[in-house]
Amino acid sequence: MSRNCPYTGKRISEDMLFDGSCDVDHILPFSRTLDDGFANRTLCLKEANRQKTSKTPWEAWGETDQWVAIAG
Repeated sequence: MSRNCPYTGKRISEDMLFDGSCDVDHILPFSRTLDDGFANRTLCLKEANRQKTSKTPWEAWGETDQWVAIAG
């Protein structure tokens, strides 16, 4: 199982789970889908979640080099 942020590829350590470095993100924005299900959530780095805002991953990074790593 990968323990990396799905948006940045950076490693998420056990300590980071408790030090405020991580967020649980709605992959597809809850405000648009009202989907609060487990399959629509992922653990990611807080910095990436702030960049993503209320966009889909494609809307946030689809036209960038980062998309290759995300779509992996």
